Amino acid sequence: MRLFRKVYVRVLSGILVVAVAIPGYLLWEVEKQSLRDVCRYEEQRIWNGLSAIQERVQRYDAGLDTSSVKNTVIVKAFRDIFGTQGVLLWNGKEVFNLSSYELEQDILKAMRAKSGLEKRDIFISAPQTAGGNKLVLFYQETAGFDGAYSVVIYLDVTDIFIRTRNLFLNGLGFAVFLLAAVGIWIYMSIYRVMEPLEALSRAADEIAKGEYQIRIPKRRVPVRRKNGRLQMDEIEEVARNFNRMAEKVEEHVQKLARVNEKQRQLLGSLAHEIKTPITAIIGNADMLLTIRLGEEKRTDALLFILKEGKRLSSLSEKMLKLAGLYGEQRAGAEIRETDIGKLFDRLKNQTDVLLKERRMFLHMNFTPNDLKKRMDEDLMLSLLTNLVDNASKASKPGGSIMVSADETGFTVEDFGTGIPKQELGHVTEAFYMVDKSRSRNIGGAGLGLAICRQIVQVHGGKLIIESEEGKGTRVSVKL
Repeated sequence: MRLFRKVYVRVLSGILVVAVAIPGYLLWEVEKQSLRDVCRYEEQRIWNGLSAIQERVQRYDAGLDTSSVKNTVIVKAFRDIFGTQGVLLWNGKEVFNLSSYELEQDILKAMRAKSGLEKRDIFISAPQTAGGNKLVLFYQETAGFDGAYSVVIYLDVTDIFIRTRNLFLNGLGFAVFLLAAVGIWIYMSIYRVMEPLEALSRAADEIAKGEYQIRIPKRRVPVRRKNGRLQMDEIEEVARNFNRMAEKVEEHVQKLARVNEKQRQLLGSLAHEIKTPITAIIGNADMLLTIRLGEEKRTDALLFILKEGKRLSSLSEKMLKLAGLYGEQRAGAEIRETDIGKLFDRLKNQTDVLLKERRMFLHMNFTPNDLKKRMDEDLMLSLLTNLVDNASKASKPGGSIMVSADETGFTVEDFGTGIPKQELGHVTEAFYMVDKSRSRNIGGAGLGLAICRQIVQVHGGKLIIESEEGKGTRVSVKL
């Protein structure tokens, strides 16, 4: 499941980035705020200390050696108040420094100059690294108690950075632990969501191999309903649509397989059916070429060849018609409103010569007089012609054939030999003949009813055959 791994890794990476970035940002803000608070407090303390030094200097009498005393008082007061945290400079030279750090006044002056502060303002630097510690420097270039003095006070803020780092590491450890727990839940959730896609891939591969009955099983997830209607997510819809597609593909493949099987059977039956007339034609032709026959026998042989040739021609024509109908869809038929009176006129003209040869009578009627039906006129004419042809073959000379039509469809009825009850289920199969010898003698091939059945299927109708031996047959076409 390559897609599953990609989704899982990316989701987990995104959560890890968020889990680290947000606490990191919050701790950075906390660190800045802590530094601001500490610096604000320290700045106030420094101002208070410088004011205290100023007060001490002002206590001494001006009559004394003020310069010497003043310097002593300033240094002593600075040491008492700031101790090892401060550096006192006079005209740029250190006069007091008990700290363990060397502070460059030139660097502090340059940093102060960039800040744009007034002479007496205290400059506060960003945290500086010195001796492995983090220091914030407070620099006043002109001390309030004497213009020749400048002071540098440092504040060790290393503990703030240590606490922040420890908090970050602790938070990171907790985030990793939480991520591991959440990662397992995410893994299971994404796996359940992506499982149908994996099933889809496997099913598509099986279908590609010809296993058209493969389906994607439904996921066992709670059903969500909205306004009483089933709600499915996109993957569930893809799985459902894939199953529908697979069903349609399987139906289509099965339909093609059935058509192919029918056509294969037709070809086999056709080969068997034409074998006899072709053998007879070849035999008679060979006899005409090798044996000197009398005029009468020669004429009989030629007439036999002509008769079998016509039979083969009729057989090939019907086979082409039937093969076309097996592959024809209803959408391929030209379905339009047809006047039944005109259709019956065409039927009479088409069967007139055949029925006269067999001395048969055709009776036609339809109700109402202006009856019209939606159909493919040419296909329906072919159907009725085949039914009339079959009826004439089953009837004795001088018999009648009844053709009628109404709102429900057509009926063709004869009063001939009829069909045995056990044969009724097979008469619409291609090349099936109840009486094979008699059918061949009158030019039959067992294709008429097979063609009729296919035409009815193209129209979405139903073919009903009712028959009784010795009394006749009634074929109804329900549209």
